[in-house]
Amino acid sequence: MHCGFLTPGLGSGIDVSGGAPRTYRLKVMVTTEDDGGQHNNVDVATTMANLIAPLSSTQIESLTIDAIREHRESLAKAEAAFDSWKSAQAANLETAAERYSDYTRLMLAARARQMVLATLIERLGFIPNVPST
Repeated sequence: MHCGFLTPGLGSGIDVSGGAPRTYRLKVMVTTEDDGGQHNNVDVATTMANLIAPLSSTQIESLTIDAIREHRESLAKAEAAFDSWKSAQAANLETAAERYSDYTRLMLAARARQMVLATLIERLGFIPNVPST
């Protein structure tokens, strides 16, 4: 099984066509000084929207381009970790479990970046061109 979490149109070569659009709501636990150390459920999408709200379109576009690059890099790392895990598993290496853990950690990070990226693209209203570096 190979997972690819990516916002459509970002040039990954992964076919993400078909199916209905999905909206994911993620809850996180946040502790602030105002709540006396108690955990409150905060909707991540709302928190990100509040952080983005005061930014200009130019600032959001710049952040989005950076996020696209970071997301592509995180996916490449996760894919390399996946390949490493599968190779170790096929060779019955003792490091297979550790490599799977690395892969899982990197995919979670890539998924988190994808969520941020999707929010930025939604707010921006389009997928910006990413200049070559």
